[in-house]
Amino acid sequence: MITGTQTYGTSGKVSWHSYRFAYASLLAFVLIYFARPEDWIPGLATLRPALITGGLAIVGFAFAALGSGAGMFALPREMWYLLALFFQLFAAAVFSPVWRGGAFQAVVYGFSKIVLIVIVVILTVTTLGRLRKLVFIQASCFALVAIVSIFESQTVMGRLTGSLNGIYGNPNDLAFAIALGFPLCWIFLHRSTNVLKKLVWIFCMAAMAYAVFLTASRSGLIVLFISLLVCLWEFGLKGGRRYLLVVGAVLALAIVAIAPRKLMETRFDAFKNPAASGSAYGSFQQREGLLFTSLYVTAEHPLFGVGPGNFQVVSGNWHVTHNSLTELSAEGGIAALILFLLMAKKSFSNLRQTGASEGDVEELQLWRGGLKVAMITLLVGSLFSSIEYQFFPYMLMAYTAAFHKIAIEREARESRPDSVHTNAGMDNYRTRLPENAGSVATIGAD
Repeated sequence: MITGTQTYGTSGKVSWHSYRFAYASLLAFVLIYFARPEDWIPGLATLRPALITGGLAIVGFAFAALGSGAGMFALPREMWYLLALFFQLFAAAVFSPVWRGGAFQAVVYGFSKIVLIVIVVILTVTTLGRLRKLVFIQASCFALVAIVSIFESQTVMGRLTGSLNGIYGNPNDLAFAIALGFPLCWIFLHRSTNVLKKLVWIFCMAAMAYAVFLTASRSGLIVLFISLLVCLWEFGLKGGRRYLLVVGAVLALAIVAIAPRKLMETRFDAFKNPAASGSAYGSFQQREGLLFTSLYVTAEHPLFGVGPGNFQVVSGNWHVTHNSLTELSAEGGIAALILFLLMAKKSFSNLRQTGASEGDVEELQLWRGGLKVAMITLLVGSLFSSIEYQFFPYMLMAYTAAFHKIAIEREARESRPDSVHTNAGMDNYRTRLPENAGSVATIGAD
């Protein structure tokens, strides 16, 4: 007997491929958004490929949902928090005392896309195979961007910056994106059984870490260091792979040995030797001032803030806060900050609840650990970067929600007395399901 959440057509039968087109468009969108091919393929930018693929994913999902008559409201709690955050930001734009037009643009033409794409992720990623493909594309794009950036060697004041624009446009943004992709790469490193594939992932991760060093981003290095430590704890000590401690130590020493020492010393001397560090200490002072300014703006406008995107206007120097939490509270009010934190809390709760599964398997443990490290990396990075209006945090939270749904449905299926428990029986069960079947084919389809 098939159990778990199912999607039904108008005839009452299961519609296995309802969201196939929407999911395929979603894969294309993630590839384009994170790899940014429009920056290195001439003429592609005029076609706006991210807008097209994202629109196709949303339209495809809408038609499939309407046709099946199910799933439109099957959203997890954190996605309702996201919808509430959207309406809070919309209200903040309405009551903005600074620039309502700019705030409306940030919400209606910017944040609304995030909400729609995240809903598509939640309701189309119904198997571990689908989640794996989506995260693989994102992790591969981060690794590719790091390698291309090293190869192109575009620098600003000696610091590596992204050879691509947008989310990789400056050294700090590039460093954070790469650090966020680090734990995702660990997942594929450990699930690979082929030695060559493992070596490829090790090379990619070494290149990513080296690229972060070349950016000389203090925040990026802190985030990467914490990500590496939590990875070693989660995958090495806790996961019983103690050899990873040696691998991590060797990689860290090798990267530090070849990193541009003079540039790093100049950047970090801002904390102990202001006179010698010059612009680095000035940047440190500026960020400190922006943080206090954002807290003051929050206290002055606690209900709706000054409107999305408007902190740059009131800051006095057209800079963001470099802190996602205080920027949310300053631009959207304290309620916006609370909703974001509730989403993060629910994401960790999702991973913790799947940890109690009696029918656990090694790959579930691997994904649970990898997503947990990625969430920790995200929250630490959010203290140093303004990413509250980007896809990074919300896509990752959507991954945890999808993983939770997949793991819980698998546990429910296996806990039934009439479930198939033997390997041979499960193999026969798999053959009865089409490839990429709906949410009922969680791990059995992979």
